[in-house]
Amino acid sequence: MSIKSAVELRDNSAKVLAQIGELTEQRIRDLAEEMTDVAKTNCPVDTGNLRDSIEWDAQEMNSEKKTVTVYTQTGYGGYVELGTSRQAAQPFLAPAFKEAFHTVVENGGRMD
Repeated sequence: MSIKSAVELRDNSAKVLAQIGELTEQRIRDLAEEMTDVAKTNCPVDTGNLRDSIEWDAQEMNSEKKTVTVYTQTGYGGYVELGTSRQAAQPFLAPAFKEAFHTVVENGGRMD
């Protein structure tokens, strides 16, 4: 007996980027801070090193470009997020972005 499954991938990046572009500088910072908090909450914890290393930084904030980065400084965060040949993925950053972004959108761009 064979089991077939299908995965459909949709590229919504243009829509998401347009919505993010409409946010003010402070809302972008709020989004990064919310994403960081959610990532720390959802991060798998063994020693706490990975969770404690999750940070965000605003690289560029001007009228044309608003850039923030949420990252981990451990050097192994990507392996946890994406998995390896020996360990299943335990995503915490991508789901945190989705949750934080929906919070911003549901509040009309406000992080109240």
